[in-house]
Amino acid sequence: METLKNKIHNLPLQKAFVLAVVETMLVVVGVSAITIWGCVSFRHFLLPESNLVYLTIESTYANGQKIEETVLMYLDDEATEMPRLVAEEDDQEVEQEIPLDTKYAITKVENSYTALTPKRKLAYMAAGVAMILLPLCYSLVGILLCGYRFYRRKLETPIHMLSEASDNIMEQNLDFHIRYDNEDEMGHLCRSYEEMRRRLYENYKRLWHMLEDQKLLQASVAHDLRNPIAIIEGYTEYLQIHLDNDKMSKEELVKNIGNIDAAVRRLERYTESVRELNHMEEIDIRPETVNVKDYYAKLRADFVMLAEQKSIQLMMPEPEMEAGVSDTVKLDIQVVYRILENILQNALRFAKTKVTISAAVSSDRLCVQVIDDGPGFSDRIIKGDSYFAAKEAEDGHMGMGIAICRILCRKHGGSISLSNQDVGACVKIIIGF
Repeated sequence: METLKNKIHNLPLQKAFVLAVVETMLVVVGVSAITIWGCVSFRHFLLPESNLVYLTIESTYANGQKIEETVLMYLDDEATEMPRLVAEEDDQEVEQEIPLDTKYAITKVENSYTALTPKRKLAYMAAGVAMILLPLCYSLVGILLCGYRFYRRKLETPIHMLSEASDNIMEQNLDFHIRYDNEDEMGHLCRSYEEMRRRLYENYKRLWHMLEDQKLLQASVAHDLRNPIAIIEGYTEYLQIHLDNDKMSKEELVKNIGNIDAAVRRLERYTESVRELNHMEEIDIRPETVNVKDYYAKLRADFVMLAEQKSIQLMMPEPEMEAGVSDTVKLDIQVVYRILENILQNALRFAKTKVTISAAVSSDRLCVQVIDDGPGFSDRIIKGDSYFAAKEAEDGHMGMGIAICRILCRKHGGSISLSNQDVGACVKIIIGF
């Protein structure tokens, strides 16, 4: 019974509406038939019975007198003796003469409306009107009840949910869910609406992260540009003072100009780094199904060579696979390679002797940890207050690797977290779709 109810509840709107109309028609026809039958029966009850007849007897006597007698009787009754007419004289009953001629006539009592009393006529007319008006009223009430029942059963709940969802979206509140499990058109519409809400939520979330990243980038750049700008201002003021007094030698002048040039080049590298970060936002993610073990083996071959160039020991054990989970995930292999390469390069720059890369697959997502035995991250970097992972190195590297990885991980539907261990730093990334 419950299964049949669910099937009816999951019918498409068109079929559900037809079913509701058919059900209503059956009920209306049934009630109308009962009503008409009742009215017809009532009208028959009001009319004289159809098997009643009038028996008329006309008797002619010798004296020429004619006497007519009429008796009401049932047509199928047996003949009964007619009453005899007597005359009274001097208080004595005298038997009437025997008639010379007798005629009989039978008249059927017709179901005639004119034979009814006024009250019965009124009841008869009311029954006739009821036979017409009541089925019409049943039809009108049935149409209203059919529409109301169809609306309550198939439309009210999803329309209410979609209305609330529209209000929330207009108020820019996307922290809600739409769940309507029916398999009809309204169910598909609600699921489409939920998918739209989810994508809007993801887009707003991505936009919010982009705005936050821009704010962080602006704050980070403003903070880190202070030193080279202060250096340039200091040397410029120093040169103005000493050049006016002719107290600066040529060697000292060349040295100061060289320091200013170094600060200017540092500013140029900052600008180039910011431009590179902005370029990261334009990268499109193209995921494909990748076998984790095969992909990890290729990474190991490349990363071991990078570590050997830095004279750092690299440990890359086989990835751990969760029980019952497929060894394939959806990744953009080029983006993931760039993420891991940037993290490894940053770890190799600060590691003393060893870097360890461990991987695990869980719920179709790839989790990678890169641990080095270096000095670790500053509190400012761990808190996310800066895009720059470290101070400028001797080779001019601006420490933008972590910033690039943050952007690429977010675009890949993943995340990155930084932490310090007892010895060294730890970068953990989760990527996959």
